[in-house]
Amino acid sequence: MQSTVVYLSGVFTAIITSFLVVYVGRLLNTDIFSYMLWLVVPAGAIGTGIASASGYFFAAYYFNRMPTKALFFLMFLASSVAPFLIYFIQYETMALDDGTPVNQVCGFFHFMNVMITTASYSIGRYGNGPSTGAVGSFGYWIAADQFIGFLLAGIVLFLLLLNVPSCSNCKKYMRTLGSRSKSFDNVETFAAYYDNIFKIPVYSPDFTNAIAMDIRRDNAKKPQAGNILLRENLITCEECGSQILENVVSIFNGKQWNDADKLKRRVEIPFDVKLRPIFSKGQRKAETQSNDQAAISS
Repeated sequence: MQSTVVYLSGVFTAIITSFLVVYVGRLLNTDIFSYMLWLVVPAGAIGTGIASASGYFFAAYYFNRMPTKALFFLMFLASSVAPFLIYFIQYETMALDDGTPVNQVCGFFHFMNVMITTASYSIGRYGNGPSTGAVGSFGYWIAADQFIGFLLAGIVLFLLLLNVPSCSNCKKYMRTLGSRSKSFDNVETFAAYYDNIFKIPVYSPDFTNAIAMDIRRDNAKKPQAGNILLRENLITCEECGSQILENVVSIFNGKQWNDADKLKRRVEIPFDVKLRPIFSKGQRKAETQSNDQAAISS
């Protein structure tokens, strides 16, 4: 039953996305999926492809359907069929100036040929630059590039689903129970915590106390270049209690925070190590109230 729901969710999303692309495109007098960056990167096609296949992604996550070859095929199919479905909806709903339906004048493939070869593209930000005019046979190269964008969208979504933490025992996706943040003035203070936290035996009180410790940099209000932010996320299995402690690191370069992907890690923690009270919303709320009271009393 759940597999059927996942399948129908993907089909529904692909159809709705195609209708929306056609409808909004006519309102704006443009083809949304044809947006290109530098006439090379098919940004519109990638975005439309992701929207088309997103039904499979969210339904699979919600119903705990693990990423399989069959699911990959369905997501890949949804994103690859999307451009043809968009053209077909345009074909079935478009009319000439005299009101004659296009589908009574020519066949579908002739219609696609006309749309591809007579398309024109505006060069510049927001499409306000000069127009290329009808691209002619070069339109097929552009269409092929856009089609690749649709295919990439399905692949990207599947890879994202593969990266979602899952419980190997229960065959279910794990959920983030809560998050904590620690901030550090420099690499040295960060490394003192980051490099040594998992050297502490996880069953010892020292480990849970270190995780629960509230670490803040000295210049807490205004970050400085070299400051480091560590986000600790507790990811758990609702079925068996398995838990993963995820570390996400960001470094401030003086203008903005940038993720340090090489420092990101996920560490499995035995289910009976009591991290849940530390990351639960109730505990975090109590800590916030305690800090507020301390600030008032001081």
